[in-house]
Amino acid sequence: LLEAICARRPLVASRGGGVPEVIEHECTGLLLESGNERDLATACNRLIRDKLLADTVGSAAHLKALSRFSSEVLGGKVVSLYRQLIHNRKHH
Repeated sequence: LLEAICARRPLVASRGGGVPEVIEHECTGLLLESGNERDLATACNRLIRDKLLADTVGSAAHLKALSRFSSEVLGGKVVSLYRQLIHNRKHH
């Protein structure tokens, strides 16, 4: 999922697991209920026919991923967590 987003590819995905954390329906991709082949085909055809939508959701997903999942952002969260743990340890 994240590899496709990094390549700015539009996504059609099911709402299961952590997918909705990354994909917002109609903004950063198309979300479907799992198991509905007709909806899957419709969504894929929609992105194939509507290049503007495909480009828009692909780019929006890429920007969202950079703001939430880049190595800088995730590294900063790890450092912050370690600092919090050290702080809590000193005060207990």
